[in-house]
Amino acid sequence: MRGVCRRAGLTARYFYESFESVDQLVGVVYDEVIEEITHSGLAAFSEGATMRSKVSGAVAAIVDLIDRDRRKGRLLFSQALLSPVIAAKRMESTALFAGLTLQSTSSILDVHVGPAQATGVAHYQVGGLSRLLAAWLEGDVELSQSDVVDLSVALLVSPAEILEKSLSHGSADGE
Repeated sequence: MRGVCRRAGLTARYFYESFESVDQLVGVVYDEVIEEITHSGLAAFSEGATMRSKVSGAVAAIVDLIDRDRRKGRLLFSQALLSPVIAAKRMESTALFAGLTLQSTSSILDVHVGPAQATGVAHYQVGGLSRLLAAWLEGDVELSQSDVVDLSVALLVSPAEILEKSLSHGSADGE
């Protein structure tokens, strides 16, 4: 708390008038970053005309946001930042983004898989994207911003493209 106050130029009294604890501050900041990413990603997704352009727009918006202020990305993804508050917030945000992934996918694809499989795929995609972004931010994956977006999009849309192809081939074969 003292470090936060020192960097912000605030007194401890002012801090405690605004927050009950450092954990509460961390939770509020985390939620604000998630809200910013959600708003930015959904806005970009809605502007796309095809599945790939929708996903590409959303991923590019997220990557751009965390690249402009890498502290936001580290807060969301860094394994070095571990606290019960951050762990709980990460679980909440993963569930949120998995739900948004399911909702977005169902709005643009006519793919029929069971709800458990669809939820599993959405969690897998959100988790994979999170880990890729963490590794990129930490310097473990040396890619340009556009390469991170391109790789993420390819990995995110490939399950849907595989399902679309198998469904269209199945119907073409009279199945």
